[in-house]
Amino acid sequence: MEKEEHRVRRQQEREERKLEKEQKRECRLRAREEREQERLRRLRYHQEIACDREERHRRKQERMACRMQVAQATCSAVSTIFADDEALTSLLKPPETKTYP
Repeated sequence: MEKEEHRVRRQQEREERKLEKEQKRECRLRAREEREQERLRRLRYHQEIACDREERHRRKQERMACRMQVAQATCSAVSTIFADDEALTSLLKPPETKTYP
């Protein structure tokens, strides 16, 4: 009778250890999956930030290009107003002064 009880108790202990081992394994797998999900979440977050930064940079470049085009157009329009360079140079000469002996 005592041998039977001992055998049953050992069998129960083996089953308990087996169950604990399986629970630990499942816990490790869940933890690994959670870490992987967190890693993917952070990766997506950083990709979104990079995309936003690139988009802002692209829009800034477009605005700067547009401003340059406007500035060039303005300069071109101003330069056509004074097309006659001789008229401008004659205006810039100081009046001749008479010298007396």
